[in-house]
Amino acid sequence: QNLSTQRRADRLLRKLASYSSQIIDIMQSENTLPELLAWSESVDVGELNHLLSMLRRDGFVHYNGQSVSVTEAGHRRIQYLDDVPRARIGF
Repeated sequence: QNLSTQRRADRLLRKLASYSSQIIDIMQSENTLPELLAWSESVDVGELNHLLSMLRRDGFVHYNGQSVSVTEAGHRRIQYLDDVPRARIGF
């Protein structure tokens, strides 16, 4: 089942925050772009740009079309996601 757009954006935010560099040049290595596409379940760069634009709109990243960095609000979003209790399925 496909992930919702918000869930894909949250996964992308987590991946961006996992990089050791605070500013990520999306084209910095031949692995970065494919990793971001995979983590966000994006089919192409257009979808990835849409998710990055959503994260920028919400104040979670600074993004200029090539480089991206996670903001303080982005780190708080990740913390919030970590603190939300996971839904449990009971049988």
